[in-house]
Order: sequence, then C-alpha cells, then structure tokens
Amino acid sequence: MDGATIKGVVDRLRAKDLVISSPDLKDQRRLLLKPSAAGWELFESVASAGHQVTKDTLAPLNETEQTILLLLLKKMI
Repeated sequence: MDGATIKGVVDRLRAKDLVISSPDLKDQRRLLLKPSAAGWELFESVASAGHQVTKDTLAPLNETEQTILLLLLKKMI
C-alpha cells in the first residue's frame, strides 16, 4: 500500500475508535498505532472466524503442500 492508502485506512480506524495513535518520540515524522480496547474486542470477536477460513482454505492440501504454499506466500511479502 502507498502512503495515502495507509493514511486513509488509519484515519478510518481512528474514526471508529479502533486504534490509538501517539507520536514516535524517536522520529517525529511517524505515528505509533496500537489497538484500543474496542479494537481488541473486535479482533477477538472475529479472530476465530479468520482462523476457520484459513483452515478451510488449506484443507484440500496435504501437510507438505500446505507448508510449501505458506512458504511461497511468505516469500511474496
């Protein structure tokens, strides 16, 4: 994502009170973000569904294929 896209995402998360921002004391050009209480609550409410989607997606693959796929995906990051 480019800087403008990231700023838009962060602005929307802040508007929904899902993250808290504070200045980076070491680099004033940066903001540090952390989940708010509401952000953690939302994460905890959807995390298990996300894990289930991953499990369902990988289910057709055997263990070796899953490992290879995950390694390839990590390489793309």
